[in-house]
Amino acid sequence: MLAQARSNTSDPSFQQVGMLRLAAPACAQAPMSTHERRLEALRARARQGGLSIRQSNQPLQPNNRGGLMILAQDSRQVLYGARYDLTLEQAEDLIGELLVRWAA
Repeated sequence: MLAQARSNTSDPSFQQVGMLRLAAPACAQAPMSTHERRLEALRARARQGGLSIRQSNQPLQPNNRGGLMILAQDSRQVLYGARYDLTLEQAEDLIGELLVRWAA
């Protein structure tokens, strides 16, 4: 029985803990979308340059377009996207430009 349990350890929906096999939480099974992976990579890159990215989580309104905002980490000053109006592509381009400009 132990050999059988160990043979299935490559199954990501289960975790081997001693003699027990525990089912992984449902949230751990859902893979990240390409958009989410790109956003997480952008956030990590922005953090290295002293910036942060916020994503709107409120309903669409005149002052909230449902997109992204770029802020300076230390002052929390909004640099771009004050109305959450940046797309992921625009934010990637702006972060790249800001990091190159600040590195010089």
